[in-house]
Amino acid sequence: MKSHIKDILLLGGIYFIGSTVLAFFPTLNIADTIWLLLAVIALIILIFKKRLSFLEKLKNTLPRLSFFLTAIGWLPYVATSVSFLLLAIHLIFTNQIPLYLLQNIYIISEYIYAALFLLSLIYAAYRVFYKKEY
Repeated sequence: MKSHIKDILLLGGIYFIGSTVLAFFPTLNIADTIWLLLAVIALIILIFKKRLSFLEKLKNTLPRLSFFLTAIGWLPYVATSVSFLLLAIHLIFTNQIPLYLLQNIYIISEYIYAALFLLSLIYAAYRVFYKKEY
């Protein structure tokens, strides 16, 4: 179970890096959609099969990189969950909560994500370079 969660986080880290690279090319909307669909399909396959061959190859050939990707792999899942939560709050309280308040909450959460992203990288660097676990 523990390695299965690590594989899911590794897939999230790969998706995060790929979507960040695609964000620099705003005219490639179709590529971003294809990348999202590939990630969702890979996640569904990983949930049912509990193993993907390219993740195993990545973990075996580049263990440090896979550890760093695993450390930041939580970010897409949490960002998606919080976005759906904010959307649900907006749909429930449409007439009571102004839209700009939800936008401000979303902007504040981006700063929190950035801080936690940096803390995840610092933690991964500590475990890789100081403790020499990988």
